[in-house]
Amino acid sequence: MAIITDENLPHIYGAIQDAARNACRKWAMKDWEDIANTVFEYVWKRDQNGDFDSVGHDSESFYKSIKRYTQQAVNEERVDYMYFSGAYLYPRPAIVAMLDQLAWGDTPESLSLVETRVDVQNAYNRLSENYKLALFSRYALGVKPAKSSAEERTLLRAVDRFMDYLNFVADVKPVKTEDLDRQHHAA
Repeated sequence: MAIITDENLPHIYGAIQDAARNACRKWAMKDWEDIANTVFEYVWKRDQNGDFDSVGHDSESFYKSIKRYTQQAVNEERVDYMYFSGAYLYPRPAIVAMLDQLAWGDTPESLSLVETRVDVQNAYNRLSENYKLALFSRYALGVKPAKSSAEERTLLRAVDRFMDYLNFVADVKPVKTEDLDRQHHAA
């Protein structure tokens, strides 16, 4: 039985909008309405499946769930924006190719491949043990997890986390022209 009714719908949707506004404000995102609609759709579907029947619409855990779903939606939106705006150095297909060929493959022939392998190793070292195991099993040993299994979901999350680490590892800071002038004169 669904807990969202015509009577409490405005209150629940208002809470989702507030959570979306607050979460988007932290990242200077302007599309909080899209986030709110995405979260509402997700909450509505979960409610229709009976996932909230045990908690009720006025419980603290229900509203904590809304905040958690909102944060997830904001994070996904930020990653999508970076990917589509070209801010990602390594898109998902490149990540999978690296894991397939470079991570545990033969010695790379070029300096750029060596540098990429160092990036790959650094990102891999930051992963949790279960994500390392999932990547190693799939790409080093060739073990493919069963469709729709927990192992497949773990592998997908491991690739996502690995991709995030590779793309966010380079903390490139702008160089001031005065610093360049000082370095040039010192040389």
